This record gives sequence, C-alpha cells and structure tokens, in this order.
Amino acid sequence: CKRSNGRRKIRQWPLDYGVGSLNQAAHVPATMAMNRLLLGHVGYHGIASCETKRNPRDGQLYLIEVNVRIPANFGLADACGVDGSWRLYATLAGIPLGPQPEQVDGRKCMIPFREARASWQRIRRHEASVGAVLRSWRGTRDFGVLSVRDPMPTVALVGRYLGKTLAGQGRLGRGLGAK
Repeated sequence: CKRSNGRRKIRQWPLDYGVGSLNQAAHVPATMAMNRLLLGHVGYHGIASCETKRNPRDGQLYLIEVNVRIPANFGLADACGVDGSWRLYATLAGIPLGPQPEQVDGRKCMIPFREARASWQRIRRHEASVGAVLRSWRGTRDFGVLSVRDPMPTVALVGRYLGKTLAGQGRLGRGLGAK
C-alpha cells in the first residue's frame, strides 16, 4: 500500500450499518496503520477500501471489512486533493507517477440518493435537525454521479428510478382491479 487517504463516515444508509452516504477526508492514523499492515502482509497491490470501528467501551479498534474494488465514495480521492481518478488511470495506462499530493482533511463526498434517505430518517427520528444536516453538507466537493459538467449519468439514473417507480405504480393499479 504505497499511498492512501483516510475518511470518516458522517452518515450512512442503511442508518446503522450501511454504505457511507456522506464521507469526510480525515487523518485516521490507527486505521491506516492497521490497513497497511494487513494489506502488506497478504501482498495486496491495488485499490482497497478498509473499514474499521472503534468500540466505545474499551477504545479497541476493530476491522469491519476490506473491499477490494472501487468504492462508491471514490470521488473523495479527488475531492480531498490526492488525484485519485488520474492516479488510477495513469497506473492502468502505465504512465509513471510522481509523489501523491497530501490530502486536504475536511473535504466531503456525498452519495446523494443514499444521503437523502439517511438525512430524512435522522431528522424524522429527531436525531438531527434540518439545520444540522444542511451544515453537515458544507465542504462537499463530490456528489457521486451528479455532475454539472457531465449531466447524462444523472439523467440516466433519474430516468431509471422514475421508470421503476412508474412500473411499480402500474402493478399496484392492476392489483386494485384496474385494467
């Protein structure tokens, strides 16, 4: 594991065990050390998303999972300044790379559809206010598939979602006796 960047989940969907819907670049030295030790021990080279959790009772850090694929929040690698997309492309194309830039902590990546669900549920459960949720979005620099510069992935995603929703309503209507 040559270089990497660390992150913290701010919110996740499903709420208590899911994929990070809002993630923040963060200095997490104990997690990074555990990940480097584990991945180095098995001789792994490539992209890996390693998740740990600290037990609040004893402070012990536990490995939750290692995903050896590009994670949904990979955009955080660009948002925090470590040039993740370019470095992945260059590596695959055999282009030599210089040193990785240092990450800028505090920058965020959001997966909007998951974040909408997670935020709404936290507000509904009175675990967060609307204002707190809006403030937590400050510093977000990557919105997953949502991009003003390239709107077609968003259009395709929304079209697919609407198609499924309308198809579901059609089945519901037939189930109620409509022809």
